[in-house]
Amino acid sequence: MECKGRGEESSTACKTMIAHKYPKRYQLIVSDFNANSDDEYNTKTGLYIIKKPPYQSENATAFFKRLDIKMAEVDRMMGHIPNQQVCRRPKKPIISDFEKTPKNIPIDFYQTEWFNEKNNSEKLLASELSEVAFVPVKTLPPDKRLGDLSFD
Repeated sequence: MECKGRGEESSTACKTMIAHKYPKRYQLIVSDFNANSDDEYNTKTGLYIIKKPPYQSENATAFFKRLDIKMAEVDRMMGHIPNQQVCRRPKKPIISDFEKTPKNIPIDFYQTEWFNEKNNSEKLLASELSEVAFVPVKTLPPDKRLGDLSFD
């Protein structure tokens, strides 16, 4: 698998996933730089603000948060000084202007509302309909899991 990204951060995440033998479904998601957040430097705070892609589900966002934490832990254990930009997640997510959709990503990567607004050809191009990758963030009783919103 080849790691390509818009910046050093996405490439580092991809290499970490491969080195630590994460399952292929996660490696594929991280290797597609369109699936990653769009960090923007804020001159007022001197930090990078993490912007969430408009199509990314809560479960995918939680996955990327956990991956960031794990990468920092591995760096500390290896004695490396993190060569990462200092990033902050705002309490209320800021939606990225970058809207190029990743291709062939498991269906649960996408926000349900965003996905359902797409036509069938866009759905087929964007997602791998037969695969899921993420553990749900919230646990709901079985009768409430699907609810009123389900994928078409």
